[in-house]
Amino acid sequence: GHYNMYKDGWLHRDVSDGNVLLFPVPQIRKPLTRFECTKNLTKCVSVSNDGDQAIRWRELDRELEQRRSGTLPFISMRLLNAWDDDEPILHTFADDLESFF
Repeated sequence: GHYNMYKDGWLHRDVSDGNVLLFPVPQIRKPLTRFECTKNLTKCVSVSNDGDQAIRWRELDRELEQRRSGTLPFISMRLLNAWDDDEPILHTFADDLESFF
């Protein structure tokens, strides 16, 4: 789900255990055919939600962020260090991926 959002131009910015919901039983869904890597995927095991912090990452005029977004225990070390030093920073896909770990 995160990859599909990213390929579609969105960055979630609030990946956490409460924002990735697992289905008790996988659901069969129509595959996303606009991405080559998902055209054969029909089994859906989870969804991501709470996209109120999501942004269009492809917009080149994005400014460095000075305020925190995300769930504290899941924020990347890079973002935490920058905010601790009161430095503006650009949230990237790598920060979202670290949140999964």
